[in-house]
Amino acid sequence: MLCSVIFVIIVMCLALVACSMKAYGVCSKAFIKLESLDTLTPEQRRQYEDLSVEIFTKYANSEY
Repeated sequence: MLCSVIFVIIVMCLALVACSMKAYGVCSKAFIKLESLDTLTPEQRRQYEDLSVEIFTKYANSEY
């Protein structure tokens, strides 16, 4: 369980750092990984989906 939590934290950090560095391809892959994890609750999955939609809607004109 602890490994799972640590993995989620690392991937989330990767997604946020990639976004701040405008590496949207990496950010997208990190969100895809997060959204596909079996250990997430439906609420957590929805929150990650909402955040990714918000990010990629805002930066839709940027290259991925």
